[in-house]
Amino acid sequence: MTILALDHVTVRTSKLEESRDFYVDVVGLSVGSRPSFKFPGYWLYVNEHPVLHLFDEDDDGNLAKYMGSRETSGVGAVDHVALRCTGIDEFRERFAAQSVEVLERTVPELGQHQIFLKDPNGVTVELIFAADGN
Repeated sequence: MTILALDHVTVRTSKLEESRDFYVDVVGLSVGSRPSFKFPGYWLYVNEHPVLHLFDEDDDGNLAKYMGSRETSGVGAVDHVALRCTGIDEFRERFAAQSVEVLERTVPELGQHQIFLKDPNGVTVELIFAADGN
């Protein structure tokens, strides 16, 4: 038995469109195909892989019937979601153009650069770059 990789993260939200816009316009994921569930949502992709599933809690109860009820704000025990990236300067330009508040720091010994930002639900998103930003 072998675990190959983290497949995806799911965020339940009462701010579905705002969350989609954040992850597409700010983070740079793209909206892709999604099965025809009976509740609203989006699957957001990196290349050909859906890495983030957004589900709208404000539907007619179909999400709760399918997955059970859960809190839709904050992060509970999950601290943050991290994405490995390249092109740090382009991300900085995007964030500045959209007035997105970020926190930057470098990991000691590894030299990896981190950019942290919050999504509309309060979920912290970490973007990780190699020491040279690429």
